[in-house]
Amino acid sequence: MGRSIKSGSVRVEFRATLPYRLTSVLTLLASAARYEGFDQQLYVTHAALPLDLRRDIELVFAPLAQPLVFTRLCVESPPFDDFAAFAGWLSQLSETDVRKAIAAFLQDLAQEASNQGGRGAVPVPVTDDEPALRRFITDTAAEWCRRVRADASTFEYVVRLFRDPGELKARLVFTATRFWDAYCKDAYDACTPIIARSLRFHRQRQYTGGTTETYFAVTGKRPSSEEARRKFESASRLVFLPCCHCGAYVAFMCPVGDERTLMVIFNCRSSGGSSEAQQGIIRDVFPALKALADETRLGIALLVREQELYAQQIVDRLDLSQSSISRHLNLLVACNVLSVRKENGAKFYRVNEPAMKRFLGRLSALVEKEERD
Repeated sequence: MGRSIKSGSVRVEFRATLPYRLTSVLTLLASAARYEGFDQQLYVTHAALPLDLRRDIELVFAPLAQPLVFTRLCVESPPFDDFAAFAGWLSQLSETDVRKAIAAFLQDLAQEASNQGGRGAVPVPVTDDEPALRRFITDTAAEWCRRVRADASTFEYVVRLFRDPGELKARLVFTATRFWDAYCKDAYDACTPIIARSLRFHRQRQYTGGTTETYFAVTGKRPSSEEARRKFESASRLVFLPCCHCGAYVAFMCPVGDERTLMVIFNCRSSGGSSEAQQGIIRDVFPALKALADETRLGIALLVREQELYAQQIVDRLDLSQSSISRHLNLLVACNVLSVRKENGAKFYRVNEPAMKRFLGRLSALVEKEERD
């Protein structure tokens, strides 16, 4: 499940062995409480998780998945497709690998914090320096840090793990094993034929454009920010990871130390069972239909159809919580119903007119075809 396809100067790969699939699901689960629009099964699973397992997925496994697990998978591409082999592979990661992953993650947190409101550089602690690590988590404005310090016992737990790479690695293996045994086996088997169909569909196609064009051809999405556009333009390798649970979203990441590779988690449910023309219609119509089939999200779209508003203005006008509005806005942007721009640390939203016109055109075409028939 790892054959490469040449797309012009871009190397395109589709990978779907168990390590990729399980790590993708755990990564998405970590965001389930903050995003609307994932596959419903993901929310059902998230609600069923014991609090301690949910904590380990959200604050330990998922944060280190990109710098440690995905990065190593991208380099080594292990061929195995059974959980025991994956758990053994995780167990063999060296403490040096774990330390590097922690350092890379802390560096990302520092960058996130420095980008908020134009702050200056945030110093990154060395994990051997426990007082510095504690100060970093206590003082840094990044979302992960805020969640860790919200609970005293969680704070102490995370500091202990980050100070001890051996214990942290053992916790990663335990978390993956516990999740697989109790929550993942049946869903994994159910998704296997869907993913196999998607792989056959994409491997039969010829991707002849650059990275941005290939990304759009596979996912129906375009990079949504200037930073994302720069990453895609500079990449020479795309590694696509089909997933049954990401819904309206596409997640992409660079392996640590390899800015030329982008790993992309994309929704594979609609690919493989219809023609290329039908795929285009599904990509343009279904996400917007799903996003607008909610009274609150439809109200948000009506609010910003003629004037641009920033998030707090929307919160004030709808009298809902900031977290609730944020979840709805994330989905509306992901489904191309709204566009967003950043200015002075604030996000401004308005209706994405080109995308919505394309959406309405697709719907009209369906009606016109029905009338002709």
